[in-house]
Amino acid sequence: MSEHIYKDYIPANARVVVDYTKPKEQRVSFSYPTSWDYKKAVWKMAFPTITNFWIILHIRLIILSSVIAIPLYALYQFATGKLTLASTISNSPPPSPVSINILFFKVISALIFAIFYFYGIPALFNYFISKDKKKLADVVPKAGYYTALMTGQLKKQTYTSNDLTEDNKIVIPQFNNVFLDFDCSGDFEKYLARIEIMEYPFTFKRIHLGLITFKKRESKQQNNEWFFRAVFHFSHKPVEGELNVIYD
Repeated sequence: MSEHIYKDYIPANARVVVDYTKPKEQRVSFSYPTSWDYKKAVWKMAFPTITNFWIILHIRLIILSSVIAIPLYALYQFATGKLTLASTISNSPPPSPVSINILFFKVISALIFAIFYFYGIPALFNYFISKDKKKLADVVPKAGYYTALMTGQLKKQTYTSNDLTEDNKIVIPQFNNVFLDFDCSGDFEKYLARIEIMEYPFTFKRIHLGLITFKKRESKQQNNEWFFRAVFHFSHKPVEGELNVIYD
């Protein structure tokens, strides 16, 4: 597999190796399946992550405010006599061309505002925070974590000696490479030697279908850079204790 060592990229969608046999300051290392420059990492990794967090946060706030505000508002309207159980039907005249134009303008204006609010604001935030590589490297993983938390994508799993492979490994086969936290006890803590977050080593070609000619066109061979797995290596077979993992 090709390897591109972490320099000034963002530590997102990256290989991570934690080697407990090395000194503490040398244990963690980052590398990448493919070569990216910083600008590409900023707009192809950081921007979608920050935008997803921004949108999901507002969806959660809208749902929460709707659950609380709508019943309270309806109760207030009913208590003040402004809302009755009887519904009325108004025979209003059909809208005039002027009112239709005004409505169309309002819809277009709302659409433009929504696009700017949900995509423009994250883009501006992404642009300015990318000026400081350390801040961006700190913000992006947190945004990915809280997005997974709000959408319920975090998974919890407990592993025991029955889950070990023949060569004393615990493998999480479907790992989105967003968040990983673990707690070891007993022999699992004693014999933990190495943690690897690595992509599956395969190559592929993209097939593009022409919209007019419907001719297939294959891209060049590309290395997988999206499908990852997490592997816990143990120096000896753990018998007692367990490994608790929270991940996405």
